[in-house]
Amino acid sequence: MDVAKLLNEVVSDKGDFMTKYVSLFSQLYHSLSYSIKRSETCYRGSMLIISVDVDVGSKELGIINKGKNDANVNKNTSEYKIGEIEEFALPMFMETFDSFKIPASFAIRGQLTVVNGSVLGLLRESSVKHDIAAHGYSHRKFTQLSREEAESELNMISQGMERFGITPRTFVFPANCIAYLDLLEKYGYSCYRGYGNFIADTMCIEKQGELYNIHPSFYVDKYTKPIFLRKILDISTAAKLPFHIWFHLWNFGEGKDIQRSIEDIFLPLLDYAKKKEENGLLTFETMLSAAKRVEKHEE
Repeated sequence: MDVAKLLNEVVSDKGDFMTKYVSLFSQLYHSLSYSIKRSETCYRGSMLIISVDVDVGSKELGIINKGKNDANVNKNTSEYKIGEIEEFALPMFMETFDSFKIPASFAIRGQLTVVNGSVLGLLRESSVKHDIAAHGYSHRKFTQLSREEAESELNMISQGMERFGITPRTFVFPANCIAYLDLLEKYGYSCYRGYGNFIADTMCIEKQGELYNIHPSFYVDKYTKPIFLRKILDISTAAKLPFHIWFHLWNFGEGKDIQRSIEDIFLPLLDYAKKKEENGLLTFETMLSAAKRVEKHEE
């Protein structure tokens, strides 16, 4: 691994220096940390889990919300713009996953059930059975909601998804702000993605009450290098642990930048992982199927 070369690439673009620096540090830290610290829990086989946060999904929501919810999604970009990017990015990522026959958990904002429904329709029509997860109703932080407000959001999600014949069992908290786990149990959820950062990320699935916390292992952005992902995947398969990567659809820029990220980051990773699957070294799981697999193992 030529770390010096990677550092030079970071420094070469001063305008985006800090973002690249943090991303590179994350990659170095995670690959080193996972090399040193291993979970004692064995799941009888490695898993690659992919979860995707659809924070807006439609530029129409930016119009409906009149900018009131912008800061809950991205401090620097409007909901309208995020929705526009995600409308473009979602079909591209779905086509990529479907071409490899790889399922993923797509965390969908509940408000999308009252707009044009194209996101949910696209997921339901996929040739691969993806896990349609919930991502709050209005992408408000649950830690800033009263109990009544949180339950109202969960109720609106259930009613909205029901119109599409969907009963979500996976929950991804907006901004990864964890709260009211007992309400998730009440509304029939099976699993959620816990909070992660440099220290908290891990390759582990942990039971919390009646729920399974599918811990995040690594956050992918447009500066992620495939060499680091392959290294961590090697650790995962060797130790028979789950490797859970996640990202936002807007992490990779716009237009051709998104396609470039798919070609430079995801295609090498998925191709590498697919070979491991063919050799019986890992399986591809959604958050929900991973939870079911662990639950069955515990029986």
